[in-house]
Amino acid sequence: MNHLDVVVIGGGQAGLSIGYYLRAAGWKFVIFERGRVGETYFLAGHRLTLRQLMGVWEATLGRRPVRLWLPRPLALLQGAALAPLLRLLGQPAFISTEVVRSGYVSFQYSSHKAESEMDVRFRPAHEAWRDTLVSEATA
Repeated sequence: MNHLDVVVIGGGQAGLSIGYYLRAAGWKFVIFERGRVGETYFLAGHRLTLRQLMGVWEATLGRRPVRLWLPRPLALLQGAALAPLLRLLGQPAFISTEVVRSGYVSFQYSSHKAESEMDVRFRPAHEAWRDTLVSEATA
């Protein structure tokens, strides 16, 4: 009887990399992929702007989210000053220049490719955010 040592779900970049090392180690494995092998699919649902997300927050929790806006140079200065201080106090540097830089980037992903090629559907993003906010508020 044949058996497999490993079953890999997903033949994207990570799945194929794992397959490479499994083969080198002599393991028996199979890779399952619903889409096209080697492709990257974002499972992001629908796009929301930051303004729309803040609207979901306000409607769900009944209050406006905390919003503090600093000009980028001032925010970078704050990150540069706070990161070493946080590390000195034994805390993770959750405010750093890297965090500030990522805060000024717009991450607008779309799952259109996954929806059209793999025939999947996602619930609207505002529903997912609403459920997340409710879950965190009741935890």
